[in-house]
Formats: sequence, structure tokens, C-alpha cells
Amino acid sequence: GKKNKISVKDFINLGIKFGLNEKQIKNTFSRLVKNQEKMIFTIEQSFLSEENKVKYIELIKERLKLFI
Repeated sequence: GKKNKISVKDFINLGIKFGLNEKQIKNTFSRLVKNQEKMIFTIEQSFLSEENKVKYIELIKERLKLFI
């Protein structure tokens, strides 16, 4: 089913399942946060409807708050 409350632990567990070590997982978090503006710009330039653009941008901001 759909999971509404995703936590940092969920992302860490995903990284572990991919065979990443703790340092690799932390570096991935850092790169995601560092590239937030690029992700938002890409969404804004996409062919998504304005409604979906807003939803994706809100989702990215919400999820990236977990890593700060």
C-alpha cells in the first residue's frame, strides 16, 4: 500500500538493500540536498501540468527536509 510517512530510516534501509555502506548513504543524502534547486528547475521546465509541478516540488522539499 501507499506509505505516507517516509522517514530517514526508510531511505537508509533502501541504501543498505542496494549494498551501500553508511558513508555512501550519507554522501547520497548530501548530494540530493545540494542539488535541490536543480531538481526544482528541471520540474519547472518540464511538460507536467502546473498542478503536478507544484505537487512534485512540494514532495521534493518535504523529503529533502529529512536529510538536513
